[in-house]
Amino acid sequence: MVRAGELKQQVILQIRTRVPDTKGGTVETWTTHATVWAKITPSTGNEFLLNDQVQSRVTTVIEIRYRKKVTAAMRVNYGGRIFDIEAPIDPEEKHEKLLLMCSEEK
Repeated sequence: MVRAGELKQQVILQIRTRVPDTKGGTVETWTTHATVWAKITPSTGNEFLLNDQVQSRVTTVIEIRYRKKVTAAMRVNYGGRIFDIEAPIDPEEKHEKLLLMCSEEK
């Protein structure tokens, strides 16, 4: 069971959508799927080279109350910080909470 007092950060679950542009085509954008309370816990971090520049990636676990239709195609926006959802996990398949395994590139 998720205790309400543990969920202190309000985050936005976003989904990629296609919207019409001004030239008759479409453009990809991120739209709000839901705004929920969460607990954000950094898990690991590492650095790597990309195009001769040092990049860093932080792995973060974001815990929310269980909700249907949260997928790895979504992302989490927390105050402008973007977390890509790598996998949503339903611990013990009890439908009480979701652990969103996320990555954030900096």
